[in-house]
Amino acid sequence: MKRSDKEVTRVRDDNDTGMDRGFFITSFVLLILFIVTAILQNLGVFTLTSIFSPCPIYVATGMYCPGCGGTHAVTELAAGHITASIISHPFVIYIIILSLICVSFFFLSNIISKIRNNAPKKRQTGRYLRFRLIYVYAAVAVIVIQCIIKNIR
Repeated sequence: MKRSDKEVTRVRDDNDTGMDRGFFITSFVLLILFIVTAILQNLGVFTLTSIFSPCPIYVATGMYCPGCGGTHAVTELAAGHITASIISHPFVIYIIILSLICVSFFFLSNIISKIRNNAPKKRQTGRYLRFRLIYVYAAVAVIVIQCIIKNIR
């Protein structure tokens, strides 16, 4: 039995909303984890660089892996050193900015929706920032480029 175009579109929209909701939840959790890490680090409770051991790939081969510098980048960003964080690993700042945009979009759309609709209706939720595959492609590009540049130097 073949589905009509309307049914296919509705199913696709429902799946996209689930993916968008997951994107929002992931972004929100990442921001909370970063904020808690920054607070604990700035209070002197711990530092990420003291918790994690050096990269085993770098220790074994002397070459940087795609994740090398990530812990240092989070530590620098938590301390407020944005430039040092970008130099250590630009993926960290990319994820933080993308997460901020995603979470801000949800809360702002929710506030605007409530302002426009003064009459009490059914519970409305804010719109989610649409998940796009380009976000993943951009992240992979950032990781690969930084790995190549670190290993060339």
